[in-house]
Amino acid sequence: MSGSAVGIVVCLCVLLLGLVPLRISRRRIGLAHALETTPVVPLKDAREGPLATSGTVEAAGDVHLISAITGMKCVYWEVIVDEDNGGDIERLASQRTGVNVRLSDDGVTCDIDFTGARVTKDQPFEAVSDQHAVADGIRAFLKLKMGFLNRPRSLKSLRFRETMVEVGHRVTVYGTAVKNAAGRLAFSGRNAPLFICLGTTKNAVHDLRHDARLYRQAAFTIWAIGSTGLAAFLWQHGLA
Repeated sequence: MSGSAVGIVVCLCVLLLGLVPLRISRRRIGLAHALETTPVVPLKDAREGPLATSGTVEAAGDVHLISAITGMKCVYWEVIVDEDNGGDIERLASQRTGVNVRLSDDGVTCDIDFTGARVTKDQPFEAVSDQHAVADGIRAFLKLKMGFLNRPRSLKSLRFRETMVEVGHRVTVYGTAVKNAAGRLAFSGRNAPLFICLGTTKNAVHDLRHDARLYRQAAFTIWAIGSTGLAAFLWQHGLA
């Protein structure tokens, strides 16, 4: 294959690569629409397939986790730490983890695995300072996640959010219900999107639409680079 042909193929591959973030963007939009329009059914009426339901989180035995920043008992936690560089927000570190528990409502239960779930709560980010009550927790979390990377000397430029789900919390669940090996209805984020909302679904819909915009912008950026490269290549080789 000639050099000209190789160059054209490379540029076309770059253009095709832009379809990947575009597909992800469309999936995010679809999920946001589903969250907005799917009615919440009582757990007793839940069946296999995509649905939304609600209930109270229950756990058998000592299956609890310890949240990374505040050290509280929970069944799910997510920590996000950002740095504000004069209005330019940079994501420094994030992590989320959960365990398998039960959802209960009016005497009916199902299993719910928080591993891979996306939990949303209408809560703002908190500012941090060196004297903040969780300053040591923030430092330990950054050390664990960033290792020897250039961590901030002061915590004053940071903001963080720690989202937790505890036993007794009332939650709304959107996901795909399946029957597990025991014949019980179960939700899991391992094979299909699973959203747990503490409060309304407004924040989840906002995050999904925000993600969709970012992926769409990434697709347009890739296409712009590919188109510019292809046009320049064709012009340079007298093919256009």
